[in-house]
Amino acid sequence: MVPPCKVGDDVYCLAGSNGNKIEKDECIGYYIKPEQRNLITEVRVVSAKGNYGTYGVIGESFFLTREEAEKALKGADK
Repeated sequence: MVPPCKVGDDVYCLAGSNGNKIEKDECIGYYIKPEQRNLITEVRVVSAKGNYGTYGVIGESFFLTREEAEKALKGADK
């Protein structure tokens, strides 16, 4: 099983009331579906605001680079 990022890595999410800004968070773990033991489905983060336990799917609600998050933000603006 290969995680999408390492614990401690920065991840980026679309934040704000309309998902109109990018927030940098920190990966603190992973969620693995019990029925799919070899599949990491989400990353767990501590948010920039200090909230622990937020989960998100890489490529959907969380992104590994700021550039990927910016592309998603531009796509959301359409």
